[in-house]
Amino acid sequence: MNYLPTEKQKLAAAVTKLGCFRVVNHGIPKSLMADIRATVRLLLDMPEEVKLRNTENIISGTGYISNNAQPDMTQFYESFGIYNAASSEDVQAFCSLLYLSAGAREIVREYASKIHGLIMDIASKISDSLGLVEFSFQEWHGFLRLNHFKFTKDAIGSTAAVAHTDAGFVTIIQEDGNVGGFEIVGPTGNFETIDPVSDSFFINVGDMGKVWSNGRLHNVKHRVICKEGLERFSNVFFLLAPKNFMIQPQAEFIDPQHPKLYGDVNFKEYQKVRLASRSLTGQLLPFLPTDQATISNEEVVISESEVIVESLANRNPNIQQWVSDPLKDVENVDPLTDRSSKVKDLVADPLKHLIMMELEMFSVPVIDLVNYVPTEKQKLAAAVTELGCFRVVNHGIPKSLMADIRATVRSLLDMPDEVKLRNTENIVSGTGYIAKNALPDMTQFYESFAIYNAASSEDVQAFCSLLYLSAGSREIISEYASKIHGLIMDIASKISDSLGVVEFSFQEWHALLRLNHFNFTKDAIGSIAAVAHTDAGFVTIIQEDGNVGGFEIIGPTGNIETIDPVSDSFFINIGDMGKVWSNGRLHNVKHRVMCKEGLERFSNNIIVLTQKENFLFN
Repeated sequence: MNYLPTEKQKLAAAVTKLGCFRVVNHGIPKSLMADIRATVRLLLDMPEEVKLRNTENIISGTGYISNNAQPDMTQFYESFGIYNAASSEDVQAFCSLLYLSAGAREIVREYASKIHGLIMDIASKISDSLGLVEFSFQEWHGFLRLNHFKFTKDAIGSTAAVAHTDAGFVTIIQEDGNVGGFEIVGPTGNFETIDPVSDSFFINVGDMGKVWSNGRLHNVKHRVICKEGLERFSNVFFLLAPKNFMIQPQAEFIDPQHPKLYGDVNFKEYQKVRLASRSLTGQLLPFLPTDQATISNEEVVISESEVIVESLANRNPNIQQWVSDPLKDVENVDPLTDRSSKVKDLVADPLKHLIMMELEMFSVPVIDLVNYVPTEKQKLAAAVTELGCFRVVNHGIPKSLMADIRATVRSLLDMPDEVKLRNTENIVSGTGYIAKNALPDMTQFYESFAIYNAASSEDVQAFCSLLYLSAGSREIISEYASKIHGLIMDIASKISDSLGVVEFSFQEWHALLRLNHFNFTKDAIGSIAAVAHTDAGFVTIIQEDGNVGGFEIIGPTGNIETIDPVSDSFFINIGDMGKVWSNGRLHNVKHRVMCKEGLERFSNNIIVLTQKENFLFN
């Protein structure tokens, strides 16, 4: 390997931003990579009763998987597993159970040994790239999976493996050099095709890598799509966890600017809950405890499952109600006599039921600014790091003022174009008046005014003077700008504090106030009014139209989630500069506007942009 300092820098960027990379000159012979494929072909031709001897060992889901055995895989998928493939005894046991010939045994043994050596080297390089030198992964479990997809022409376009993150620390994939189909979720939130490259290995970070690094490493989401009606082989080696199964954020990644995000995680239990709940994209990570808790004053440690239940209940009021009365949604049930499958499921596995409720019932966290107790702070930290948005209530801005600003925007829209155009850009591009059809990523229905910097009373008055506003309109805009700026300062400080950065001042930061209008018609219903994007600044406050929806975000699962308007509240989302400022802790959520109704839609938003001093971040 030509592993120069520049490669180390490239690796650090890859694992923290993208969560994956490719390696070449890895030292595993091409002939061995071909031989293991031929050996997998021999395994596939064995009788079913022989294949089934490859049973799970210690960790759920580590044995043979037959066609149709998993709901998240297609009928084309079949796979064998060796746990722990870092152990020569486990490899020999696998070969003996499946009656492999001496030649096949030697191929499997050599491949497992060399791929384990490679993943040890790669894991160490990842650790070193983050500044943690000489961390040893030698005592960690390594799991080898030998995969086969028997695709047909009829399957082209179908999903062969649903979008997921890997549960372990890091994964090495030997792709099929002839047949593609592997895709990842890239930095923009879109699926990106990963074309196979012969004689290389593809590497991606998993959930335990994110825990171990205290959130520094990115656990990339990926899937397999059927692109061709051909057989597809892939071999995957997972570096899972230490032999005692316990993983914790390393002390080197924890400091006042980077508070501890996760507590000690038992990988075996995590994998069990993950598989049971079908939560395969890292959604459980926000629910992992950051500290061991005790029940009242007794020396009894709450189980991880109980902590997850409590966290879910705190985040979702519907789950909170379910915890207090788990059978309330089942009509006419006598839990002593009723034996319906639904009741059995609820009683037998309440954790699975709760997790599915959380994942299926998407909701935006609501932060009460008046009753801002420690639990609200914890909720805020989870919202800004995992979802990238939340809603605030009891914010102190009068309803009457929120109504008055809408009426004022209506009066601005009725002005002649030559007057509107006096609201020109000031310092930063895109901070002035935007006419219909002026932006390629906005529809012909969009029109907007802007005040930059709205934190400055002089800038506010200059805006009013340029547009010849009346004394009454001036007063409304001045009061609104002042109060909304005060609110965003409070929210930005609370976000900073929730991450452990106390008393950080945003008072000298620029704040842009934009007054938006969408003049939707019935013909526009279903069209995109503002393409999916992230905001450029630190944080944004949005006063939504209480009557007309259309705002959507990319949720934790990668799906588009509708954000229904809530009157008298404000919607908050993190932007690009928030992600930079927090060194990747804050999530800059992607969002868009859709035309849902043929009605006018008003929205006002204020964005904290950057520091006033030369706009630099560090």
